[in-house]
Amino acid sequence: MARLCNLSAVLLIISFTNIGCLGMFKVNVAADDDKSALEIRSVQLRDIEGEYKTTFRAVMDVLQDMGFTIVQTNMETGHVVAIKKILITVTIRLLFSTRQHKTFVPQEATVTMEKWGEGVTRVRVNTDLGKVEGGVHLNAADRAKYLDPEKFYEEFFANLRKAVFLRKEKI
Repeated sequence: MARLCNLSAVLLIISFTNIGCLGMFKVNVAADDDKSALEIRSVQLRDIEGEYKTTFRAVMDVLQDMGFTIVQTNMETGHVVAIKKILITVTIRLLFSTRQHKTFVPQEATVTMEKWGEGVTRVRVNTDLGKVEGGVHLNAADRAKYLDPEKFYEEFFANLRKAVFLRKEKI
């Protein structure tokens, strides 16, 4: 009986120790968390002057020109998903040393489109970094170092307007 009580006490101590360790891990928060949903949407959304089908194909052109691989499309729902891998350097901290490790992290771009009037297509794009290979998580500062979403959106929409124009003019 005493042995069973000792075992129970040890298990109880281990469980409290593990609960206490949970506070040591930081939850990674995306950089956009300090903005409202309306502010984020205003950066991700544009009305493009172009027929729906033309704009859909131009979106795929732009993503491929930006180095993405198209992994999923659905013209009926206006959905395109594309991924590219970015080479990053991760600092691994050990007990008494640190080392640099190069690895890849996927950047995913998701685009949704819908007809928005005569000759106008509403386009919304979203991008984020996925999990680093090897299960390492990037904190908000590291994410910002490798991906600036607002810059990405500006570049994407500037290129999209050009691509739609080229497709309309059949150039």
